[in-house]
Amino acid sequence: MTSSVTDQQLYDGVVHTPDYTLAPLVLSPYVNVSDQEGDISGNALPQLVNLKWTLLEVGGRKREIPSSGDAYFSWEKAGGENAGRLKVMQNAMPESALTLVFEADHVDKRTLDVHHVQISHVVRCRNAAAAPPTLLLDIAPQSFYNPLRDESTVEVHPTFVVSGQTMNLSDVETKWEVQIAGVRGNESPIFVEWNHSSVKRGVVAFVRRGSA
Repeated sequence: MTSSVTDQQLYDGVVHTPDYTLAPLVLSPYVNVSDQEGDISGNALPQLVNLKWTLLEVGGRKREIPSSGDAYFSWEKAGGENAGRLKVMQNAMPESALTLVFEADHVDKRTLDVHHVQISHVVRCRNAAAAPPTLLLDIAPQSFYNPLRDESTVEVHPTFVVSGQTMNLSDVETKWEVQIAGVRGNESPIFVEWNHSSVKRGVVAFVRRGSA
């Protein structure tokens, strides 16, 4: 499961950071199918059937989320590259996380065997007044790059929250460090640094040509 922005919120009693009612969280299931013979391999999203999203509410209650017509959620129906992609427009609260469960079936056309897929994702919210200084990035910890669908250039915007207050980046000294893949365990990490981005202060932009 990948997400468009961070799935960890802060709440100061008035404002959520980030606020999903203004900038929705988008969750994209990722289902890959392969076998030992190599007859089937690759992204299985377009082949999934019987798609379903469920919200697990406080107290263990379950609510099935319709693909459209809901004030807080919507998702893409089966049959396309974005099948199952869920848009979340509801904020979580510190005392009640949002637990979202995706389910679908994949039919092996060679044997007609049905394989059930289930993926859960938890959206958490912390009390900003009680939380330590927190750095939030508007990018998921992991993402899968599709050159036919996604923009190649990505901007990453940081948000620094102290005692429930969002700091102005012009008042914060920023530095980006990116670890280079392939460093051996007995070697010191290699970093590339950006003190200031050409986009604007505190923001870094990079170009994706593969998985990120």
